[in-house]
Amino acid sequence: MKKVLFKTILLLSIVCFSSCSSNEEEALDGGTINEIKMTIDGKNIVFNKVAIGIDDYHAYGGDASKLTGTINGSTDKVITIVLLKNKVGSGSLAEVTYIDNGKEYRFNEVLSFLNCSDNTKLTFITSKNDGTSFSGNFSGKIESCEKSNKSNILGTINITKGSFSVKK
Repeated sequence: MKKVLFKTILLLSIVCFSSCSSNEEEALDGGTINEIKMTIDGKNIVFNKVAIGIDDYHAYGGDASKLTGTINGSTDKVITIVLLKNKVGSGSLAEVTYIDNGKEYRFNEVLSFLNCSDNTKLTFITSKNDGTSFSGNFSGKIESCEKSNKSNILGTINITKGSFSVKK
C-alpha cells in the first residue's frame, strides 16, 4: 500500500511541476510568439512562420531588422516588416511589403515616392525591438500599383488589428 501511495504522489508531483514549467510560446504582448496577425478587408490572416533577418538596404541607411512572415511556409501570402534597429514607438518602421498571390502592396515610411499614392497610410507602433524580441501593432491602407506607372492603382487593402510578436 505504501508503494502505491508513494508512486501516486510521485506521479502527481511530476504532473504538477510539468504543467507549471515555462512555455516558450508565451506572448510578448498578448499574442503567440513568432506570428504576425492582421485583418484584411474583414478576413483574419495569421502568418505563423516568421524569419528574422537583417536589412541594410532600406531608406534610412544602416542596419534594420527584417521580419518575414508566411502561412505554413507557403509563398502565396508573404508579409515583410522592416524595423529600424532598436527603435520603438511610431518612428520605428522603415517599410512593410505584403504579397498576395504575386500582387505586391507596399508602404514606405520615408521614401513616399515608392508608395503608389498619398492614400497609402499605415499607423505602426513598435513596443519591443531589442534585436531578439519584436512586438507591436499596425493598421491602415496600402496599395498595389504598376512599378512603371505609379498612378495605375492595381488594388487597395485595408489592414486592421495588425500585430506582431516575434522572438529569436
